[in-house]
Amino acid sequence: MTTLFIPFKTGRLLILADLHHEEGLDPFVMFGLDGLDWDSFDAVIIAGDIADDAARNWVPAIDFLSRYIMRERLCILPGNHDYFCMHLQADDDLHRIAAAADVQFLQKSELHHGATRILASTLWTDFALLGPDSVPQSTAVAQPWMPDYRSIFQAREGADGNGSLPEFITPEDTVEVHRDHRAWLEQKLAQPHFAGPDGETIVITHHGPSMLTAGKLTPQSPAFHSDLSDLIARFNPSRWYFGHSHRRLRAVQGSTVICNVSLGYPEDSRVPGEHPLSELCLFESKPHWPSAAEMEGKVGIEAMPVADTKVDVDHPSTRLPVSQSLGMSRIQIIHARFFPVSETQSVLEQRLTGFLKRWRRRPQSGPGSESGTLSGSQDIKENQQPLTALSNRDYQRITARAERFLECRRRASNLGHLKDADRERLRPLAAGVDVSTIPSRDLADEIAATVHAAMPWMAGATQVIWEAFHDCARSGRPLHFPPILLNGPHGIGKTVWARLVSDQIGVPAEVVNAGSENAGFGVAGVQRGWSNARPGKLIECILRHRMGNPMFFVDEIDKAGTATSDKGLSFSLEAALLSLLEPASNSMWACPFFEVAFDVRHVSWLFATNDISKISPPFLDRCRVVHVEAPTLEQLREFVRRVGTERGLSEDSIWAVLAALDQVATRHRPSLRTVLRLIDKAVWLQSRPRPN
Repeated sequence: MTTLFIPFKTGRLLILADLHHEEGLDPFVMFGLDGLDWDSFDAVIIAGDIADDAARNWVPAIDFLSRYIMRERLCILPGNHDYFCMHLQADDDLHRIAAAADVQFLQKSELHHGATRILASTLWTDFALLGPDSVPQSTAVAQPWMPDYRSIFQAREGADGNGSLPEFITPEDTVEVHRDHRAWLEQKLAQPHFAGPDGETIVITHHGPSMLTAGKLTPQSPAFHSDLSDLIARFNPSRWYFGHSHRRLRAVQGSTVICNVSLGYPEDSRVPGEHPLSELCLFESKPHWPSAAEMEGKVGIEAMPVADTKVDVDHPSTRLPVSQSLGMSRIQIIHARFFPVSETQSVLEQRLTGFLKRWRRRPQSGPGSESGTLSGSQDIKENQQPLTALSNRDYQRITARAERFLECRRRASNLGHLKDADRERLRPLAAGVDVSTIPSRDLADEIAATVHAAMPWMAGATQVIWEAFHDCARSGRPLHFPPILLNGPHGIGKTVWARLVSDQIGVPAEVVNAGSENAGFGVAGVQRGWSNARPGKLIECILRHRMGNPMFFVDEIDKAGTATSDKGLSFSLEAALLSLLEPASNSMWACPFFEVAFDVRHVSWLFATNDISKISPPFLDRCRVVHVEAPTLEQLREFVRRVGTERGLSEDSIWAVLAALDQVATRHRPSLRTVLRLIDKAVWLQSRPRPN
């Protein structure tokens, strides 16, 4: 299991449970939490019961939460209600739903935040809160009373040959999951803390871990809480947060503070000893700067690329001597919904048929049944069992219902107009895409300093990206910079600088030669109806790398041509780029080929021109224009020394290149392109085989 990493900014965490968004209310207002400084939280963790039926209700619940907190800072742990209408082992499905909504899914997950280790799992219960001997009685009470056991399916896949679906879970099924989650917690708690003796550990579960926070005990209490006092005494975590019972109680066991952080329903009754939720749900981590060894294996942390010894003419150096690594987050980039391809018309009809059969043979509670309980089918005599045979009218209604369901899905997906092959090309984006983030302003300083040291004559452009990276570090947004237009003569290193920057920030880079591209089609794509219809380089890059913040360098933008259709319509590269650069529209940019909206606001755009007078005013308005002067002879000499050393040239070879450069300078002003050719020639001469 990979360790997750929460970027440390303020150190503040907000932990809550039992959102129950299906109720359609704002529980934050109900509990006075709407007035919190939500922007100050490094992460918000919801410990279960986000909404009944996650497949249908998680997306609107996450949309609601995103009003308060950015999606990339939101983590959700499933509770029992989140598995309703799903399998008990549906964590992979829940993970996909969360990823598609651009939030982090937790289940048996370890997170690091500053000096805090966070362990999160649903936990469930062992029904032994009242003692080991009480387990049979506790499960007998829970099975007819808890909705879990008539709303969650067992993990068996497929039908049994009679058109029925998997049966509902039993308490024994959830006890088995509880044992697995408890074993995982024990294993993780037994491991040394990554931050040493100063580190803290907090545990987050949906179900309760202690009798001390169970309130007044009832026969139903074992369905909400387990007694993990031995585990708590052995490992002494700093905090244990949970929900489920909707009782905001707090207790201290040894040195562990146990807090119930439930939001719950408005009609929930209050019990003595409850605390204000705002006193229970906040945690502040201490800072901790991880070593390089600690960063190994963490999602959200990736090593910067290291230069290969083979360097081409436009790629002189990619080595970045910085002390920290970039972070990684996920965003939802496509405005579409993807549904399981396995849920065909016949599968849906089979599911509805099985449900109707089970519904008709469900136990009937009559006047003779005990109050507050449901009679099991074993209590009904055989000749009183309801008939389950279905009529032709039943099957017709099932078919019509399945057809309507699939049609509603098709409309809701925004993908119904696509062919199956094109829809499957986009399916990998359903789980979101990675984006690089920058964890600190110090790292922004180091990147800018490295770029400036390599090419000091590009100081104006380096200043723009430095300011942008500072803003990304402060806000937590994905790493990118505003559109930059470099204006300057040939051969000063605009392309070299672009590649250098892309390597330092570790994102995919695409180079587009505007003079050779067919108008805007190469970047944006060709809409359907044209004979050469295809996606553009932008969407192809995102699909190929699964990255949402690539960098595009468009060279010679002043030489971009215009294409004209046989109907007299004109298409230019500038026109295609305007909507991609406009902040008001690039979060919903419509791809001409797929005719689906994409969020491309985190793409970094860099343009180069030799004649700014040929660029239209609307395009200039969307760019930061940087006028670049040619490097001085001394700057070129320093470039030779640095790049020659990186490429393994000897002192004699570097001296020879410098001598050749001085010779060229007597005839005309040398360009960076000339310098790179001289270095390449020296590398070849130094490494060529010599005759004996």
